[in-house]
Amino acid sequence: MASPDQLAQGSCFNCRRQKQRCDRLLPQCSRCASKRVTCDYKATPRSQPSIFSPGTQVEPMELVHLRDSCSFDLSPLAERYLVWAACASDSDRDDESSHGQPTLSSLIQDIFTAGGVDLRTTIETYFSIAHNWLPILDKEQLYFDTSHLLGCPDHQNDVHALLLLCIYIFIQPPCQHPNHSVKTALYRNAKRMFFILQLSSHGSDIGLLQSGLLLVTYGLGHGLSKDAYGTLSVCTSLAQQLSPAESKLDECSQDKGPRPEITKLDLCWSGIILLDSTITLSHFEPRIPQFVGLNRRFVGLAIGEAEEEDLYGDDLSRKFLARAQVALRIGKILDAVGKSFPLCETVAMALSALAILYSLQNPQISAHSSPETRSAVQCVHNMIFDTFHTEGEILRSRGWSNTSRPCFLGICCLQGAAIRVDKLYVDGLTSEHLEELRCTLEAFSTRWKLGESFTQALNNRRDSVK
Repeated sequence: MASPDQLAQGSCFNCRRQKQRCDRLLPQCSRCASKRVTCDYKATPRSQPSIFSPGTQVEPMELVHLRDSCSFDLSPLAERYLVWAACASDSDRDDESSHGQPTLSSLIQDIFTAGGVDLRTTIETYFSIAHNWLPILDKEQLYFDTSHLLGCPDHQNDVHALLLLCIYIFIQPPCQHPNHSVKTALYRNAKRMFFILQLSSHGSDIGLLQSGLLLVTYGLGHGLSKDAYGTLSVCTSLAQQLSPAESKLDECSQDKGPRPEITKLDLCWSGIILLDSTITLSHFEPRIPQFVGLNRRFVGLAIGEAEEEDLYGDDLSRKFLARAQVALRIGKILDAVGKSFPLCETVAMALSALAILYSLQNPQISAHSSPETRSAVQCVHNMIFDTFHTEGEILRSRGWSNTSRPCFLGICCLQGAAIRVDKLYVDGLTSEHLEELRCTLEAFSTRWKLGESFTQALNNRRDSVK
């Protein structure tokens, strides 16, 4: 048993608040030590209260759990209050029943105060770690809206307060404590508030969409892929509501005038596209389908048009847009996984270009070549012949009567790539692959004389090997 000089005079703040027995051990009680939360014997109920609803008072410190090992988390009391305030966010502020009740804005500000959050540091941290690859926020506008929110007590902006909360959640690294999950109460309730507010009149606020995308990225980055996918589906629906009618988008896409300014909505759509593809490609079992794939035509028209130089330029916004358009094209390939689809000439051209690139940059591959070079060329070889085998079988069995495949342009490029791969190896292709190539060229020649030119190029190569 502890001696009297090792005990505090009264229960700690956390035990008093939760009406639990406190062993009063110094420097912290056993209950707080087991939960790894700050144990405070000095805090008293005389702390300045903030009114939550008529007849109810809540202390800011009651809204958070302070933890030694990582950032604070919400108390169960705060969870209830936040959901209530989010539901009431759409109500008339002049209504007598709402008089004296704090808004979502004031509650979130109280949470930041109790948690010791420095908003300037929070914003700067976000822009230092994320803006380069997720440029959906404008720094100057963010600072302006934040200073207005904090400097004008009568000004309440629930959406901006939620955005600040999502930025804070986004920048938090995972806690290494085994009992602290990345699915914190703060994250769960921010997501809950996002869902509630998007059903209200706040649904037309672009800041709400930005908040959702930050929650998606947090979920994706911490392995909560299904959570992220569900939030992304709501973000996509919200973005569609904010976008102009499809007929107007068609008119905009046909406009050949000056390049339009990239809007916040353009950047949000780009974020949706890139996050959608990333969720699909970074999740394994069961495979998560692309959400944007169901709305690809609308999405393709919704985002502004980017040009090739944008992909390599210094303008973050245009680079982000260009990456999204590339992701849309890749998405079409992902949609076709597991399906039988016509050979795309651009894929065949890419494979052929790879073969040409290696033939120009590397000497012929032999047993003396470096392992890295052999591995790279073997990878190109496998891609070309896997595709070649499939299309060759179709060509030999169906001929050219099929209306959808094989693709003439794709076959031309693919056969050229296969012949170039033969030239990459000192000893040429294996006898099995060489025989398959000859049979396919023979079938191709019955319809297109170009096949004879391909055969001649292959024979010349084989003669040089002998």
